[in-house]
Amino acid sequence: MSEQLLKDAKIIRRNAKAVLTRATKSLRHLIQSKRPGKEVSDVLFKVQKAYETLIDKHEEFTKLIEDDKEFEEQEAWLEESQYMFMSLETYTKLHLESTKEVQKEFKDKESQLSDNEASYENTSSSEISKSSISSSDNADNQVLRQRFQQEQLQPGLYETQHLQKLRTKRYEH
Repeated sequence: MSEQLLKDAKIIRRNAKAVLTRATKSLRHLIQSKRPGKEVSDVLFKVQKAYETLIDKHEEFTKLIEDDKEFEEQEAWLEESQYMFMSLETYTKLHLESTKEVQKEFKDKESQLSDNEASYENTSSSEISKSSISSSDNADNQVLRQRFQQEQLQPGLYETQHLQKLRTKRYEH
């Protein structure tokens, strides 16, 4: 194969990776800024498209590689990108789920308040305290919220540790 074709394909792949990187940075910024779910899901879609483009460009590039060792190195390069994408996609979906739950919870509590105000005149104080105790959050929502809040405090920590392991493994070969 021509060295120039290989070089051109690698540059095209590099540019696709740059597009993905910019899109992921934008997505992380939206999540950390606590933007509405619609904005976040729109940018997630762009990230997914950029990742698909990267896969296509990577495959075009690796078709031109004849050396097995070089091919394996390039596949390891893609594995790092794949892991970063999958981690961010999962993190974003958790964020979107927690956002929907918070919105639903807010609407539920809002409707409970209006219902309680309407029936307040006919309710004794002991009945009011019993109803407020029974309206506490369920355990599943609390666990999800805690996991998301922990990731908010240290975003990408697990991802960074995993990438370091991948790089170490890559250079050992």
